[in-house]
Amino acid sequence: MLKTIIKILCGDYLEVNMKQSEFNNNLFKPVIIILISSIAWCAGLYIKNVNEPNLFVMIISLTILGWGFWAFSIWFLGNRLLNIYQSYRSILGILSFSYLPGILMVFIGFSIINTNVVWIISRIWVLVISIFIFRNFLNISLRRSLFLVFFGWLFTQMIYGKFY
Repeated sequence: MLKTIIKILCGDYLEVNMKQSEFNNNLFKPVIIILISSIAWCAGLYIKNVNEPNLFVMIISLTILGWGFWAFSIWFLGNRLLNIYQSYRSILGILSFSYLPGILMVFIGFSIINTNVVWIISRIWVLVISIFIFRNFLNISLRRSLFLVFFGWLFTQMIYGKFY
């Protein structure tokens, strides 16, 4: 799994495309990836001397809920508007790999790097990786992938009322 994570971070999205059947059967790896990403964010805050257990629980739960709702919006837009028929489980699995740059959030605890810069870089990286992963996995055009991912993300942000 670590080898797959490193390949995806380096831009080898075909690794995800080759393992399509894994996403339909098993959500263990995707959930672990989401948890690692949110725990890295919590670790960065802990390094920064933010010691609020309620905040850590909130970050982890909002990350999981955001992942689920973003996947639902992508699934809904794909099935209803673009006639791209995929199961919700496969969308969850694909989208989880785009959360890998969230591991960068551990760096918000270090004073060398500005917290906002790290946050912006990790969020933009998540969006870009999502676009290319969906393009490769669903074998659709870049424009359709951009539409799916961006508007799914936008609907998620409207529900949460902020950019998490």
